[in-house]
Amino acid sequence: MPRLSRNLLILLLAFPLIGCSSSTAEDHMARATSQLAEGEVRAALIELKNAVQKAPELADARLMLAEAHQAVGDEPSALKEFERALDLGLDNDRVRLGLLRAKVRTGRHQEVVGELGDGRALSPAAAVILGDAYLSGGDVDRAEPNYRLGAGLPEGALGLGRIAAARGDRAGAMQQLERAIELDPGNANAWLQKGDLQLEANALDDAEASFRTAMTTLTGGVVGRFGLSRARMMQGDLEGAGKEVDAVLRAAPDYPQAHYLKALISFQQEDFPAAEASIRQVQRVAPRYGPSLYLMASIKYRQQQFSQAEDQIRRFLAQEPVNPEGLKLLASMQFDQGNYEGVVDTLRPVAESSNDAQLLAMLGTAQLRLGQSADATASFSRAVALAPERAQLRSQLALSLMARGDSSAAEDVLVDAVDGTGDQFQNEHMLAMLRLQSGDLAGASVVIDRLLAEHPDQPIPYHLQGLRKLLENDFDGSEAAFREALKHDGAFLPAAQILAQIALQRNDRERARKIYEDLLAQKDDDEGALMALAELVSQDGDVAMTQGYLERAARANPGSVRPRIVLARLLASQDRRDEAGRYIQEGLALSPGQGDLLLLQAELNIAADDLTGARATLAALQEQVLRQPENAALHLAVGSLQLRLGQQEAARTNLERALALSDGNNPQALLGLARLDLAGRDVAAARQRLDALSALGASGNDFELLQADLLMVDERAEEAAQAYQQLIGRGVRDAVLRLGSQRQLAGDLRGAASIYVDWLASRPADTGVRFRLADVLMKIDPKQAVPHYEQLVETGNAVVLNNLAWLYMQAGDPRATDLGRQAVAAAPDNPAILDTLGWILTQDGNPTEGVTHLRRSVELNGDDPSIRYHLAVALRDTGALAEARAEFERALAAGEFSEAADARAALAALAAR
Repeated sequence: MPRLSRNLLILLLAFPLIGCSSSTAEDHMARATSQLAEGEVRAALIELKNAVQKAPELADARLMLAEAHQAVGDEPSALKEFERALDLGLDNDRVRLGLLRAKVRTGRHQEVVGELGDGRALSPAAAVILGDAYLSGGDVDRAEPNYRLGAGLPEGALGLGRIAAARGDRAGAMQQLERAIELDPGNANAWLQKGDLQLEANALDDAEASFRTAMTTLTGGVVGRFGLSRARMMQGDLEGAGKEVDAVLRAAPDYPQAHYLKALISFQQEDFPAAEASIRQVQRVAPRYGPSLYLMASIKYRQQQFSQAEDQIRRFLAQEPVNPEGLKLLASMQFDQGNYEGVVDTLRPVAESSNDAQLLAMLGTAQLRLGQSADATASFSRAVALAPERAQLRSQLALSLMARGDSSAAEDVLVDAVDGTGDQFQNEHMLAMLRLQSGDLAGASVVIDRLLAEHPDQPIPYHLQGLRKLLENDFDGSEAAFREALKHDGAFLPAAQILAQIALQRNDRERARKIYEDLLAQKDDDEGALMALAELVSQDGDVAMTQGYLERAARANPGSVRPRIVLARLLASQDRRDEAGRYIQEGLALSPGQGDLLLLQAELNIAADDLTGARATLAALQEQVLRQPENAALHLAVGSLQLRLGQQEAARTNLERALALSDGNNPQALLGLARLDLAGRDVAAARQRLDALSALGASGNDFELLQADLLMVDERAEEAAQAYQQLIGRGVRDAVLRLGSQRQLAGDLRGAASIYVDWLASRPADTGVRFRLADVLMKIDPKQAVPHYEQLVETGNAVVLNNLAWLYMQAGDPRATDLGRQAVAAAPDNPAILDTLGWILTQDGNPTEGVTHLRRSVELNGDDPSIRYHLAVALRDTGALAEARAEFERALAAGEFSEAADARAALAALAAR
């Protein structure tokens, strides 16, 4: 039988139970009263339903029906009937207390606390209900005095028993339960709680006897059988438990806890669709019932439906924010998606007080992967102390110590582990590796020889032997050992990787490929082998085959982020942005917040001139930077992107932090900071950065580009131009932009155009340089600019659309109006673009619409006389002559402009009318 998940069952125990003729309504009520006196609650329910059907406004019948529903554990139905009785004007203690009790049992305990917990004096019965509400919310300290106030009632004793049980005082709990039974031998809940306590103590026979007694009470038939089903489940008898639950549901089809237990049985049998169907029945009548939220989250997690699983567990945690099992389940989801920051944030509230070694190990692993080695060591140390017999925990503790650079302490942990009992294979493996890394070949040999003797059929001992022989320069022996490892496991990737490296060192690329292909013959979805083959063919320049291997790795490993990152990088390098973006989104769906993917996303945003998207992506990355203050690489990458986006203050902060974390020896950070110094006109600081780079032996295009820029600052233009030309010859785009700008500033527009044309000859897709060329040609010969702007229309750039619309207007091309409208849609508050559209419409015989855009343009930039002239013409053409005359005068009063002569002539013509 599948093993019962104790945590799921404990959650179940932790929540309170919820469970036509010609006669007149009064006749049905009379029969129901008689049946209730004889314990025939089910029969009474039928009579009472008939009563309210015949007389819906009969409040007393509603009250009796509510109490009958409550007696069989159908709290959602009871709640509705209590509310209807109250709405019908029946307002007494039976209604009020019954309603409050139903609210507690359907998860609405906070409402009850709000109504009763204001400090006023309460009756013993009301105090007990308030105690139930506090206890449902986990507030034991406030629940206890209320239960003591109602200690003379069976329910008060039951509450005190639940508190004693929660504190681990089983004897005290049992004493309270016996007192409740003494007060009311027919109290079903007392027998049920007694059975629950016996279940937790694993006294299954005694528990079964208590549940059977509950079944004989007036209201305990259904809930007693329900308890019996749980006893069967605790015994591992899922089939028997299922039969008992089915019997409960035949008697009470809407009993939420029975549906929950049926779901739990299906979950244990790994029939997840059936489990989900049963949970849906619970959530239909009790949508906030905590155990069902937890179990649904577990179901969705097992189905790898992470977003739905997270939604359910967060709803559960909204009721119990520091429930350790709930937080551990949420952290497991985050861990599986690679969201290690989320794991740490989720587990932090309970980690300090937790005695759960598994929870602490998960926290330690997440901390280790985030580079928080000191915190990881503390977490693993506590986990080992809690579960010293678990060898895996010692392995993880040793890993954290190694990450801190404390190899000696790591070896002590591993030596202590292998001297213990149980399966120590992993620890011995790590100990051998640690000694190999430290050069202790003799010590490593002792462990390796022991592993070979104890595990002759495993690949790892032979792999370790191969590593040792490599360090001993016994290359033939090492190769033989790695081959032996693959004989025992043809899909053992570490041995295959080293054999492939040996083949590559011998320049035998075909042999290296065959090693990986042989491994794939054993395991065709091996991600490591597929990624290695992709790297091999990439080095050969075969982009198509590289992409093929990576896509195969992604398909074969739908939950893996790594192949998607590499695929996105490959496609981005080929300027296949849409395809790259698809793999980025796939990766982020698997691992939200994955830093490498967000960095690549920001690169694509910037390349596509999507500044809004780039800023949003960088904002997400900046949050990661704040959570990882010691991660120099992340500070550098984010700062470099912020620099490109013009976020200078943020870029400086991140680059300076990256430089500090690398003791001032980070060339990329120095380059970025020098760029910021130049942008801020702090030339002296930029020179100091350049000197520091030279001292580090820096070289390369970025370094030479900085040198050339400083030559320009020193007004050594010819030397700078020569340096830029050399860089252009190496394909450095920034050098093209620098040299083109230099020529433009010097008034050599044709020289600038020539530089841009030469670059575009081999790189026609470079929209940024083409825009520069079109802009220069607008000043030299506008007609030559037209084909370049036409190639840029698809970018949606408002300036491109505006300039091409203007050129079309001058050529009499009817496409001018449509492009002008597109430009305004792209930049609705740009006065120059509004002016273009307004002038095109006026010239096209539509001055009325033209006036609308030109007025808005004047509002935004009233100092431009040309815009005022255009508005004046449009007003004149609409017949608004007085206003037109005033605008002509304002335009001419602003000074000379290219159309001033036309304005004077138009004004004179108006005066002559």
